[in-house]
Amino acid sequence: MPGEAGVPEKHFRYLQGTRRIGHYRAVHDAAREECPGFRSTADGGYWVVSRMAPLRELFGNPAAFSNSGLSLLDPDPIEPAIPMQLDPPVHTAWRKPLMSEFSPARARALEPVVRGHVTELIDGLLATGSCDFVAEFAQRLPVAVFLTMLDLPQTELDRFLAWEEAVLRPEEAEDDLDAVREQVRDYFGELVDSRVAEPGDDLVSRMLTWRIDGREPKREELTNLLFVLFIAGLDTISSHLSYAFWHLATNPADRARVVREPEIIPSAVEELLRYYDIILDGRRVTEDVELAGCPMRAGDLVLLLSGAANRDPREFDRADEVLLDRSPNRHLTFGWGIHRCVGAHLARLELKVALEEWHRRIPDYHIPAGFPVRERAFVQLSVASLPLRWPTAG
Repeated sequence: MPGEAGVPEKHFRYLQGTRRIGHYRAVHDAAREECPGFRSTADGGYWVVSRMAPLRELFGNPAAFSNSGLSLLDPDPIEPAIPMQLDPPVHTAWRKPLMSEFSPARARALEPVVRGHVTELIDGLLATGSCDFVAEFAQRLPVAVFLTMLDLPQTELDRFLAWEEAVLRPEEAEDDLDAVREQVRDYFGELVDSRVAEPGDDLVSRMLTWRIDGREPKREELTNLLFVLFIAGLDTISSHLSYAFWHLATNPADRARVVREPEIIPSAVEELLRYYDIILDGRRVTEDVELAGCPMRAGDLVLLLSGAANRDPREFDRADEVLLDRSPNRHLTFGWGIHRCVGAHLARLELKVALEEWHRRIPDYHIPAGFPVRERAFVQLSVASLPLRWPTAG
């Protein structure tokens, strides 16, 4: 039904619970082909933009589209997430030192650490012939790497996983969400205090040497940032891993090519990131502006369907196919412009190493017949469970 000035309106809910995998991809792609932008009347109302060209325009105009509205679930946070919900110039002051910690060189230096954790996880699974890939590999790997970066013992891994599950899947958690958030922040606050007293060569110790607009970062700011790195960054990697391995388990020709041609893995990572983009970000409009034919007003919220844009046939040939050697591949999975994901290099590294080591040692695997793999949408898309089976020696 047309709304203001003929702009399409419909009751579009991007959170529709747990569905069979592929549901959200189909819904978002259908919305993209219907029109480049529309007004959703659901959940208080927001704009939806789903094609590549207008989304690049949006990413290129951070003054008009503020990251303060990054989460449509909480568009007015009491304490904005650092640096994700900040705008320039404050965002710039935080991003500069953070980029040095997640630079390509720093990611390369971490490759032995990542490969060691991947190998250890596979060692623990190989002889069993089966696993829930989400719970036993995809969720554990990024947390293990993060603990190493913080110089924390791996015995903390299960505690971190429980916190992550409680914060990102609150509908399934037994503990109160606010209480869990407080526990995590208290933990990171105590970690900051311990590094002040006895600094080392770890991420938190280096954060203490930063200068934000010429001043030392405050304890609560570093606690905020660590919380964001933990919750936002790690679950993103585990979700990308889960979708990638679901694809390879259900597309044996692609899996065989990864096994046969491991040199294609970096390109395959980019293509799997493109096709299975999981991000469900938002923005807040700061001034009256028109985008994708939509007359947006200051204060409005916008949902960015970057996954749909990544499969936009106006941008990509054979956009609805996974082509492991696709080039060029200018996807939006890590965002674009000044807010491009700072952890992109580390994420690519973890995906690359996981695909290399897994397919070197477990080249043939499948999902048990009849298991309905499901996905859920909250702050992003994620796979609920992914059982894999493979032959074992003897």
